[in-house]
This record gives sequence, structure tokens and C-alpha cells, in this order.
Amino acid sequence: MQDVDQFLVRKGITLGGYLDPSRPAVLEPSHMARVNYETYFFADAGGRERFLEAPLHYCGWVTDPVTKSRFRPSATSLSSSWNDVLYYFSSHASYRAFQESPQRHVLPGYRM
Repeated sequence: MQDVDQFLVRKGITLGGYLDPSRPAVLEPSHMARVNYETYFFADAGGRERFLEAPLHYCGWVTDPVTKSRFRPSATSLSSSWNDVLYYFSSHASYRAFQESPQRHVLPGYRM
């Protein structure tokens, strides 16, 4: 979904920061990161930057944007960035398909 932060605010849902759950996450784009279809919220900008410096260390399982299969990316996983979202791929074929037409494989513009 495209507006996860706004949805959470509208519903009055609070989250702990991804790297420090004891502190509340700031539910706004400057404090979130997207990896594949997952969204991560952070208590401060420093946490977000730490996550973005080593996303493989923190992200866990993700959904391949082409095959929709779940996998845990590793240092050998191919990746690409598109529209401020980092994408990892479970195979070379998925990576090539995404490179040919990324807009076909990103989340649809659904609003929550």
C-alpha cells in the first residue's frame, strides 16, 4: 500500500521503532524505509540511516516483486532501487524482468 503511514495515523495505531521498539516510531515518510513491499518505521532519522546503510542486516524476509515468492535476501542477491524503494530479487531472471519494466512489478497505487 502506498500510504501506510497515513493509514496508521488515521486509525490511531502506534508502533515501536523498528530498531528500538522501546521508543515510538515516527509515522511519517522521513522516518520510514521501504524494502520490496515491506515498510519499516523508525523512532529517529539516525535509526533509518543505520537501517539503510545495511538493510540486509535488518530486513529479514521480503517478497520478490516479480515472482511474489518470499525469500531472505543475502549479500549475493541482486538489488535495484526504483522510486526510493530498494528491491531485492530471488533470481537473475526476476532481476532482469524488473529492469525491463519496473512499473509492472511495484506495488499498485492502492490507498489504505
